[in-house]
Amino acid sequence: MDLIAFLAILGTGVVLIRFGVAAESLATICIALGGLHTAWQASSTKRGRMRDETDE
Repeated sequence: MDLIAFLAILGTGVVLIRFGVAAESLATICIALGGLHTAWQASSTKRGRMRDETDE
């Protein structure tokens, strides 16, 4: 699942570059996408821990 999220973010960056988005804007967008990926990864980890606790 992490690979899919990473590839989606990478693909979004490639599409934006192909559409000619300015480098300054692209840097801001990449930081925002990185933040979204971090939040997604943290929530995924939290769900995994909660599932492990209920299994015990």
